[in-house]
Amino acid sequence: MTVRAQGVPRRLPDGLLHLQNFTVTKHSGMAGFLFAKVMTNAQQEIVELCLIQKLTKNGYCGYPPHHNVSTWNEAHGCHRFPKGFLKAQFKQTVYSVYYALGKNAVDEMSSMVCKEINEALV
Repeated sequence: MTVRAQGVPRRLPDGLLHLQNFTVTKHSGMAGFLFAKVMTNAQQEIVELCLIQKLTKNGYCGYPPHHNVSTWNEAHGCHRFPKGFLKAQFKQTVYSVYYALGKNAVDEMSSMVCKEINEALV
């Protein structure tokens, strides 16, 4: 179904978000900042794979547990997740990945802020 937005026909939202869009919402909190600005691409991929595993293993709303749920979306070229699922699982997953990698999220953020301040003053 389509609606008009700013004079242009657009499809209605389907309730799925990719991680980069979710990280800028208030629901992602500081974990969203860590994911978008501090984590390396490899660490981001680990978070994404953990979320895919949680969705397929545990299920969520319209997705039954142990069902082969395809989160990949060809049109967007990325994995997309139900917004409610991300609200419930994203923060925990980001901090769990930091813990599993033996890193401290606070130290990572602190060093990133100090680095940015130094770059701004130079």
